[in-house]
Amino acid sequence: LRDMERDSLLELRMKQIKGRLRVWSCMLGSLIHDPVNEMERWRSKKMLQAIDHVIPPRTWQKIGRVSAPAAAVSWKLRMKLMGDVIQPSTIVTHYKADGRVPMRRPAAVVPITEAKTKSSLDVAAAASML
Repeated sequence: LRDMERDSLLELRMKQIKGRLRVWSCMLGSLIHDPVNEMERWRSKKMLQAIDHVIPPRTWQKIGRVSAPAAAVSWKLRMKLMGDVIQPSTIVTHYKADGRVPMRRPAAVVPITEAKTKSSLDVAAAASML
């Protein structure tokens, strides 16, 4: 990559990916602390080493890596004590009766017996003619 000509789009993408790596690498500390299995712990450590080799961690990243496991432990304790009490608010829509507008023409009622003898397209065409 160093020998390639870098255009502005490539530079922008590399900057975006570097920023994402910095943010996402903070979560690896939590994965190392509380993995599903030992393979996940090993992979997280290897990934963190590779990221640190390519992009040296900043101070806030080091703080994030230390605080992420603490936040995960505190959330796990909260869930054990209180349960999942965070619920989204219910969406309620109210319609005012005075805002209703009458229809220009009443809806056509097509008898069921007529629908059995004619195709549904014929019934729809007849209903639209009313």
